[in-house]
Amino acid sequence: MSSRIRIAVWSLFITAACYAFFLKNVGPDLVFQYQQPVFFWGGGFFRFLALQPGGLLAYAAAFASQALFFPVIGAAVLTLILTCGSFLSLRVLCGRTSGTVRDLFFAGALAVLFLIYCQYSHTLSAGLGYMLQLALFLIYVRSGRFAVYVPLAFLSYVLSGACHFYFALLCVIHTFLGSSGKLRAETGGVSVISHDQVIRDGRTAPLRVGGDAPATRFIRGLLCAATAFGIAYLGSRIYRVSPAEAFICPLLTLPAGGSVSLWHAGYVILPVFMVLSGILRFKSASPNAREGNHRLLAASTLGIACSMLAVLCTGETEMKKILKIEVAGRERRWDNILSTAKTMKEPHIRTAWQVNRALYHLGRLPGEMFSFEQAFGTSSLVFSQALSFRMPFQRRDIFLDLGHVNEAQHWAHEETAPIGDHPENLRVLALVNLAKGQYRTAARFLNNLNQTILYRKWAQRCALHLREGKWEDPGGVIARITGQMPSSDFIVNLEYPERDLERILESNPKNKMAFEYLMAHYLLTCRLGRLVQNICRLNDLSYEGIPKHYEEALLVYCEQSGKSQSRFCGRDISDKTRKRFAEFRSVIRKYGGDGYAAESELREKFAGTYWLYSMFENPFAAGNP
Repeated sequence: MSSRIRIAVWSLFITAACYAFFLKNVGPDLVFQYQQPVFFWGGGFFRFLALQPGGLLAYAAAFASQALFFPVIGAAVLTLILTCGSFLSLRVLCGRTSGTVRDLFFAGALAVLFLIYCQYSHTLSAGLGYMLQLALFLIYVRSGRFAVYVPLAFLSYVLSGACHFYFALLCVIHTFLGSSGKLRAETGGVSVISHDQVIRDGRTAPLRVGGDAPATRFIRGLLCAATAFGIAYLGSRIYRVSPAEAFICPLLTLPAGGSVSLWHAGYVILPVFMVLSGILRFKSASPNAREGNHRLLAASTLGIACSMLAVLCTGETEMKKILKIEVAGRERRWDNILSTAKTMKEPHIRTAWQVNRALYHLGRLPGEMFSFEQAFGTSSLVFSQALSFRMPFQRRDIFLDLGHVNEAQHWAHEETAPIGDHPENLRVLALVNLAKGQYRTAARFLNNLNQTILYRKWAQRCALHLREGKWEDPGGVIARITGQMPSSDFIVNLEYPERDLERILESNPKNKMAFEYLMAHYLLTCRLGRLVQNICRLNDLSYEGIPKHYEEALLVYCEQSGKSQSRFCGRDISDKTRKRFAEFRSVIRKYGGDGYAAESELREKFAGTYWLYSMFENPFAAGNP
């Protein structure tokens, strides 16, 4: 096998390894869930973005981001952008020096770029903007003329907005410091990550940079900087954007906390290298195609391997688990939510409500709720007013499940205010209007969804069932919602959501979800008297026996009230639960009635019971159930 073939095979292997890592360890669908990118076909969405600086790049990134929804395609998109970014970075490095110094910087740049694309917060618009600035910079370097810089800077601003300052920074550094000796015209090759054949046949050619006098270079550098600021100022007047949007480059801006993030560190590697190479004048190695290609392969492998190892050593982060739960909730994969939640170190406000929602839809909420960590209060069921405005999608989804369509509609509109017409909101609004029989309004939302990529087929299927203003319900989706809907209106209580559950249940006694959520609320707030008052609703909903957690709570109620009652509304507490409670009390007596002293043994023997929650999570319990 020839050297060229070996290099090509190894390059493809590295690329395949990156693809597999993005697919299995990062999860493009999790990136999509974190960023929630929006894209619509049609002129309206395009014109909206095109009338902003950098709107064309944002439009392209929004389109490409839809591929992240599909993990297999999304991993290919991430790999392609990483490949192009690393190739352009290598071309910039080759324009300054060659040999070991270049290879080490390339390994570092490639490692940081890979880590950046493993971040859920990193947008494709940033990656495409980075690639665009490097490509324009290489065109400028090849020409070496200020007359070429001006149209390139203008083009950069129109396409990518304030990202053009990154292009200007590279050009200013290059103009000020010139080249490091001879710049090699190292031509491309077949490799994807390792970029083999960067030196072909040992030929080199000087580029038209760095030969001018220092004073000339200084003046040209100042003109480059002034032109960049002038274009940004002119753009702010033409596009009518704020100074922050016009002048702050997102690739170089520090995060709000002021600390340098991995993202920003990755994008300053090339400018730092250019400054160092201009000041220190790194020596270039003698041209040897085979040796140079092998060194670059080693650098590529080292950079990628170190990055993968760093990600794997950190393990599965809590954010990744949160996103996996949110994706499973969106797709209604309830078992996946529970399996992921069991691996979390502690409950999170963004996942606790999804866990209880999954338990309800699996029919396990009254019997397994306390097998998962629960926080005192109702935030793990329905968010309070303060939390609702931070995450309005929670109330939107919960109230849609509950059949409270007016409130689901309200919170869908609340989420539209900060993020715009998100397709998931449009889908909920279409379902709400179909459930309310407002078919013309539903048709408008379906028409909007027909302009999306991800919801287009769903919208078209729904539109097929709208015939002459009537709805033919495929799969009984709307029937499930209408079956839960209250029969009368009431005033919504944002501060005390349990009162909404009470009103829903009063209006529709057959709403099983409202009943189980209301009983869960009484359990979580330790309002056992209210639970006893509503226990007879089990008969209205045809439960078999008394669910496990209700039995446990009833025994605690009897213990606290001094009653010896074991039968409620014609239903008996099981002998098994009464025996377990007697054992629970005996363990506490063994420790002299000190529940905290008995905590270790109690948690070992009675895990997943309401008794542990009422004793150790209730702030008013003082170590007693």
